[in-house]
Amino acid sequence: MLAGDEAVRLVQVTAQFVGVARLAGIVARDRQTAAQLIAKKKELPGATVVTYAAGVDLALRAADSLDAEVLDLRTVWPFDREAVLESVARTSRLLVLQEAPRSSGVAGQILSLVAREGFEHLDAPPVLAAPPDTPVPFAPELEDAYLPSVESVRRALEELLAY
Repeated sequence: MLAGDEAVRLVQVTAQFVGVARLAGIVARDRQTAAQLIAKKKELPGATVVTYAAGVDLALRAADSLDAEVLDLRTVWPFDREAVLESVARTSRLLVLQEAPRSSGVAGQILSLVAREGFEHLDAPPVLAAPPDTPVPFAPELEDAYLPSVESVRRALEELLAY
């Protein structure tokens, strides 16, 4: 298990997300180690960023030096309902980040859960950082503009913290 400075950027490593793990600089040697790796939670009382897969590294970079807790879902179904609700109760603000279009993906389930079971903890309206409901552009430049970026997530997080 990694500790200290080595644990700054951890990504849950699975067969599907080996490339994401390499982006974050983490490579697990076996399945058991992979199952133990979770995104470093920056436990500060500002906002909760709930995300998964490639969004973890993006959220960690966007939240750098901001009061935000990054929660890696690790799995999108079933997702860790208790961890989401506990984090929202601590921070009172929620940003959900996904690469799936706004009207699909797990973000709707997370937002619905918080609206039903964690509404009393919210001090600001929840924010969804996701691509628009349009086809993914073919050109790499347009795809970069389509997907959430460090800048767009940071801007959304700053607006949420200022609310």
